[in-house]
Amino acid sequence: YLNASAIVYYIRSEHRDLPKIRLPNQLYVFCLDEPPHYTFEFFKDVSRDFFNISMTYRLDSDIYYPYDTFVPCNGECQLDEYWTEKEVMENVIRKTGLAMQVNSDCDTPSKRETLVQELRKLIKIDLYGKCVRGANCDFEYCYNRELENHMFYLAFENAVCKGYVTEKFWNLKHLIVPVVLTRRVFDKWKVPDSAYIAVDDFKNITELADYLLYLQRNRTEYLKYFEWTKTYRKTNYHVSTQKTRAQISPSIYPLPKWHICPNIQSFM
Repeated sequence: YLNASAIVYYIRSEHRDLPKIRLPNQLYVFCLDEPPHYTFEFFKDVSRDFFNISMTYRLDSDIYYPYDTFVPCNGECQLDEYWTEKEVMENVIRKTGLAMQVNSDCDTPSKRETLVQELRKLIKIDLYGKCVRGANCDFEYCYNRELENHMFYLAFENAVCKGYVTEKFWNLKHLIVPVVLTRRVFDKWKVPDSAYIAVDDFKNITELADYLLYLQRNRTEYLKYFEWTKTYRKTNYHVSTQKTRAQISPSIYPLPKWHICPNIQSFM
């Protein structure tokens, strides 16, 4: 590591082997893609002025590091870079499942599991993952297949934090409509309002359930949630974060712009 210009600390693993020697021109980057509830325990070995730069899901980070993003075509998309109307229509017509969710975190700060259980009393929800006995869903075969087969993905955040959007939200690029906990988390994001459904748009769970059932019966209304496909690219995680990763390079991001993060815990 002594030959590196920058060291990125991904705050989801314990840092018991923090460097004993630090070079004066070496940059320490704080990288976080999960809510702080799951990461505060890893700060106890880190001093307040340890990091030079923040790279997180927060829009006010030094380097913005989302799970994914919307990339507009601006009239420059090739045919294979966006969804055609026919492709969207065919995908919607063959969906037979109503709602689904895959979970590996069974007791969350947001208590999303309680909401799912209440909603499950009103509509059919297919649950997969470690929280459901005998319902494992491997990514390559089961997960992608079920996304294609269902109309809605319950993309409830495990914690409601400033700027945090779960990676499950981006399942919408499999042409499924995500249902999130709150709309306000997208206030400063460039996310079309009509691309998703928010629980807090409704007075109660019954009203939400009735609306999902209404969309199941009315595919014309359901299709309106895919208007964004006419404007944005078929991007994936690797493409949309290319620029973010490039910013770590001091040759691209000049050294004078880097600084000390005095208290990363307070920032998060």
